[in-house]
Amino acid sequence: MKIVVCAKQVPDSDAQLKVDSGQKWIVETGINFEINPYDRYALEEALKIKDAGDAEVLAVSIGPDRAGQALKTCLATGADRAIHLKDEAFLGGDPWSNATALAAAIKPESPDLILCGLQSDDDTLAQTAVLLAEFLGVPHTTGAMKIEMKDAGLRVERELEGDRREVVELPLPALVTVQTGINEPRYASIKGIMACLLYT
Repeated sequence: MKIVVCAKQVPDSDAQLKVDSGQKWIVETGINFEINPYDRYALEEALKIKDAGDAEVLAVSIGPDRAGQALKTCLATGADRAIHLKDEAFLGGDPWSNATALAAAIKPESPDLILCGLQSDDDTLAQTAVLLAEFLGVPHTTGAMKIEMKDAGLRVERELEGDRREVVELPLPALVTVQTGINEPRYASIKGIMACLLYT
């Protein structure tokens, strides 16, 4: 099984943000960036499936040079490979353009499962993943709080308003966005950190 995890790099949640002079982005000087918290849960879910059987985990990210650090973290935590989509044309991309770029990189990999965070902390649009599913032509569901492998597909419990749950069954290949709290994300191991030093 091949699992793709989309991992976006976002400003640290404690960062003091200021809008830049172009009024289109933030001043990046002096702030830290991290993996989008929702995507950390997606990565952990992929690693749990890998731990339970034979699976390869591929992390994919769009962003400038600094986004490579997010991929290094994914590799150090247990991902097997990483793809960094790095081009000035991607800077400031909206969900449609980001999903288009991600689909072009992911489709040749023919993954069985794509896992994404429900949304990103910086724009909270929650649109890129569902557009990606459409561009890849695979079924999807959102807000997963539990994912179980079942026969040739998935059983997903998704979170609804009012603390309710909905159960959805999907055939593979499929895309699922995960909610925070679905699991307890692990930390990178020393062995993983040393191994990913070779990543450039």
